Amino acid sequence: MLAEKESDIQKAIIDYLRYKKVFVYKNNNVGIYKKETNSYIPAQTKGIADLTAIRNGIVYQIEVKTKKGKQSEWQRIFQKEWEEKGGIYILGGLDEIMAIIK
Repeated sequence: MLAEKESDIQKAIIDYLRYKKVFVYKNNNVGIYKKETNSYIPAQTKGIADLTAIRNGIVYQIEVKTKKGKQSEWQRIFQKEWEEKGGIYILGGLDEIMAIIK
């Protein structure tokens, strides 16, 4: 069996949340590639979660991971800052989303 890809999990989460009438969008968390210099310009916010979802005035940051996926240091820093300000951060896949956003 092929391993699940984060992009497939993201699509499933977006489909589920839209079905549940949750406003959701994918964050631009990838830098911009510059062919001339063969380098990337980093994203504006290092470690930002993959998805942002809003339901009933509650804003969720969702970092999508496969079963074997691990957070980067910047992702852990972003999570800590988000949660310190009262935000809800979800780490994982569709099962974790379905358990929290019903």
